[in-house]
Amino acid sequence: MPWSAVLLGVFLTTASLGQVTIRALAGSVVVDRASPTMATAMVVVENGTMYDVYLVGAAAEVAGAVEIRETPRGASAATVVKEVAVPAFGQLEMSHDGVHLVFKKLKRPLKSGESVPLSLFADNGLTLTVQVVVK
Repeated sequence: MPWSAVLLGVFLTTASLGQVTIRALAGSVVVDRASPTMATAMVVVENGTMYDVYLVGAAAEVAGAVEIRETPRGASAATVVKEVAVPAFGQLEMSHDGVHLVFKKLKRPLKSGESVPLSLFADNGLTLTVQVVVK
């Protein structure tokens, strides 16, 4: 699949609710040349607690919708999932061939150098909002 623009950013955002803390460590968004109104996003989310945390949604101002998708091992296509676990004392590293986010209905072209907010929603009420920079 060809890609035209890449959003890359290194960011560290922490959110906590009681004893639960999760952090978004790094991320990128890639726009699909064949379908310029869609993009794929990957982030690394760290969970430093003794409880699994489940990501249940995401949103971006530049997209009409953001879906959580997963490509099961051996499958050629990704499917929409309702939640994805960030394991206790572990991390979730999103990738094209695993769990990733799909930005649907991009509202405008993305420009190199701009900063784009991305919000991740967890089942425990946490919201992580991070900035990624278009490179």
